[in-house]
Amino acid sequence: MNSDIYIFGKLGTSYSQCPDDFTNEIFLKMSSWYSPTNTWISIHRKGELMYYGYVRKLGTDHYIGFCSVLNGMIVTDFNVLFDLFDNIITHLAVNGEILKYDDTGNIIANTQSLVYGKPILNQVKTLLKEGLSELYINLKKLPPEAYNISASESKQFDLHLDDISTIVSASWNYSYTFISKDSGVPVPDSYQGILKRLHKEKEELEITRSSLETKIHKLEKEKKQQGVVFTLSVITFICFLTILVVNKSLNKTQNDLALSQKTQKNIQIELDYTKADFVNAKKKNEEIQSSFLSKMSEKDREIFSLQEKNEQMASDLKKLQSKLRDIRLENKNLKIKNNQYIKRQYQSGISHSETTIKATVTMNSPLRKESHPISYIIMDIPKGEYVNVFYHEHINNYYKVRYKNTIGYLNDIFIEFE
Repeated sequence: MNSDIYIFGKLGTSYSQCPDDFTNEIFLKMSSWYSPTNTWISIHRKGELMYYGYVRKLGTDHYIGFCSVLNGMIVTDFNVLFDLFDNIITHLAVNGEILKYDDTGNIIANTQSLVYGKPILNQVKTLLKEGLSELYINLKKLPPEAYNISASESKQFDLHLDDISTIVSASWNYSYTFISKDSGVPVPDSYQGILKRLHKEKEELEITRSSLETKIHKLEKEKKQQGVVFTLSVITFICFLTILVVNKSLNKTQNDLALSQKTQKNIQIELDYTKADFVNAKKKNEEIQSSFLSKMSEKDREIFSLQEKNEQMASDLKKLQSKLRDIRLENKNLKIKNNQYIKRQYQSGISHSETTIKATVTMNSPLRKESHPISYIIMDIPKGEYVNVFYHEHINNYYKVRYKNTIGYLNDIFIEFE
């Protein structure tokens, strides 16, 4: 499926897009819609062109978007379209060149603008084209424009609440159609989900540790105040008991703190493993990409080599065709001469049935049992050999000839009369 692909967004202080052309006005309007969700699809119809834009918020004033322009076709399943664009966002975040994951698992910008010609942008365009080519079952022909609707009107929908057929109908009737979709909570087993879970556990452990430190400080303060209230004897006895209780509580508190620190350390180790897996996955992806580019280059070389061979074969074929025309012309002239020769022979009284003419074979030629090209081959006559031609027996472009002691049929294009 042929389509134009655009990448646009505001990753730093200003807007940028690739490629940069007159469409920036359309994309700025697509991204200016206020949505309670961080993800939406904006659709714009312009004559026979349908602009399917996807916008993903990255913060208060930052966003990134993609757009595919279809000619004469409309998309009927927006869930599939959301999944395709969401996967591209994940791919960019994992790659880390334009987008990245922060410590809490949120996707944020990692560059200030979209620079034309970056390999990652070309890779994204290729992935989008491949994904869109698989949407042919979700496409149908674009209906005519509805002139009873103002060109400035737009419609807003929620993919989870509104009927899909109503959304599809509005997408080609209105100039702009906006479809919101809640991105939801990340899957627990995903990279983003793991980061969010670990961050939450870390915050809870920090709160627990702070509470335990406050409790220890309070116990130590209570321990000091008890010596002022009671007499020395009572103080000694009570202090002894208090010390036992406080020591027991302190030991428990220290054990809880040690366990908390151990748990935090295990979480940090798990996070390090996750980061290592991410680095390995990124390295594997780079290796796959390098291998793919290498294979594509090899295929290009093979195609170029085949094209050269094809051109050479075409040139050789033209030469053979020219040579065949020369042979046929020469053979036609020889036939005229031979007819004149036979006429003279006949007039001189030689028996017509016994008339033979000596001729030369112009190239290695098959001597056949009958006068047609699929007849049994008796033998091959080498180039330059002499044969006796029964000139009066010429059928289907074959002459009856005698070669040494063998009689058969030879195609007239291989015979040159003396």
